Amino acid sequence: MEEQTPMWNQTPLTLRQLNPADFCELSGLEGGVYVLNLTEEFQRRLTLEAIRLIDKLLDQVAGDVCAYALITTNQLFCLRVGGLIYADTFGAVAGIFATVSKACQQAIDFCIPTLAIITGHAVGAGYVFSLAHDYRLMSTTHGYIFMNEADLGMSLTPGNMAVLHSKLPVSTFQEAVLAGKRYNGKAAAAVGIVHAAFPSSVLLQKGIKKAMEHKARNWNRKAYQALKMEMYKTTVQELESGGVGFARSAN
Repeated sequence: MEEQTPMWNQTPLTLRQLNPADFCELSGLEGGVYVLNLTEEFQRRLTLEAIRLIDKLLDQVAGDVCAYALITTNQLFCLRVGGLIYADTFGAVAGIFATVSKACQQAIDFCIPTLAIITGHAVGAGYVFSLAHDYRLMSTTHGYIFMNEADLGMSLTPGNMAVLHSKLPVSTFQEAVLAGKRYNGKAAAAVGIVHAAFPSSVLLQKGIKKAMEHKARNWNRKAYQALKMEMYKTTVQELESGGVGFARSAN
């Protein structure tokens, strides 16, 4: 049997000093490809601390002039804004929404190609954050992707709505927001939520292969980022504003 070369390096670049819960790990692969792995602990509840840690790690990747692509992957990708459960004032809720929007904004106009590899469920904020990436691959083996705000009696912020609107076909956008329709990997690929779907056993390898294709193109990162900022100008503006809009709990 052919010997397998380890895909992960031996020294994860986790910023453990910023968050003892170890929400994420950032690893560098050969060739300038970074992998941001969202751990199971992260996905139990999407907290402000976790989102801020993502920001720090993304800044670290952006600061590496030899970085060519970023892969975000997960164990569950079932992200929920847990702070909303404990927020007792509207100002606190608005602050949480603004922080989530910042993470999505940083991903959507990131200076190098980004890929989201969805190995499990992508719900709510996890759905939006995955859409903020340039390319999305999903497992055909496990997981569903869906928005459940209609079922929860909640609205969406202008920023989150803008991401959905700019990334999804019109009919899929309506089904996602107003019907909360659930898609498995194969169905998500068919309606344009993700670009492709593969069995979990080969999903990461497919993502790395796609990332290496981008490396081979050797794009100018300033030009690449400028193209994305122009393409998603309205979306970025909504995310940067951090506005809450009509987002209110029905309760």
